[in-house]
Amino acid sequence: EERYHARGVSRTLTRSKFEQRLQYLHIILHMKYQGIIFDFNGVILWDTEWHVEAWLKVSKEAGAPLTEKQIENFHGRIGIEIFRSLLGDDTPKNELKKWIQRKEEIYREIAVSKGDKFSLSPGCKKLFDLLKTNNISRTIATASEKTNLDFFVKNLSLAKWFDVDQIVYDDGNLPGKPAPDIFLRAAKNIGLSPTDCIIVEDSKMGLAAAKNAGAGSIIALGPEENKKTLAQTSGVDQVIVQLNEITLDYFKLN
Repeated sequence: EERYHARGVSRTLTRSKFEQRLQYLHIILHMKYQGIIFDFNGVILWDTEWHVEAWLKVSKEAGAPLTEKQIENFHGRIGIEIFRSLLGDDTPKNELKKWIQRKEEIYREIAVSKGDKFSLSPGCKKLFDLLKTNNISRTIATASEKTNLDFFVKNLSLAKWFDVDQIVYDDGNLPGKPAPDIFLRAAKNIGLSPTDCIIVEDSKMGLAAAKNAGAGSIIALGPEENKKTLAQTSGVDQVIVQLNEITLDYFKLN
């Protein structure tokens, strides 16, 4: 055992724990960014096509059928905004909420039907384990509403890597992206300023929201064929194809 003094408090630690704490302090002192915030849909779960399918079905049910081209502009926006634009500004809120729940019900049915494809995106587990091992603050900021969040937590074991209470979701009180509010709340939930965080996003709206939030660094995720376009997006610092491309070096001082 060894004794050490911290802020005037004397404690006794085993050598291994003492060395672990020294290593952790060394990492913190050499980090430019202390935390990371992930968008969910399209980043942690590659499900964009499932949402398109759900929107095609629910819009037809609602009597205002959409095209896939129109749905492309929805990515990152919250449900109530989308249905208001679809059904009219004078649509009662309870009616809008009913259609939101119907759309998400269809989406969950589609997700479950995908079997093994309903899983974390490539490289997710490796990165999440790395963040957890190194005590790097992390959370999720998603435009999904609570029912879907609970569905994801249960089926994708998110509580293994994240404090579920810190995850930000569409609770009806936040404007949709590109407003920065969702990321500002996420940073606050992990006790950091947005400037101390890396934000990972895949959509134009989300990347704009990350920039508007004043993120310290913005990482865009997308397929190889979209890398050039994503790299030219305002505010983007890095472009990746899958999450395990993020290493501890992304957090460190140059």
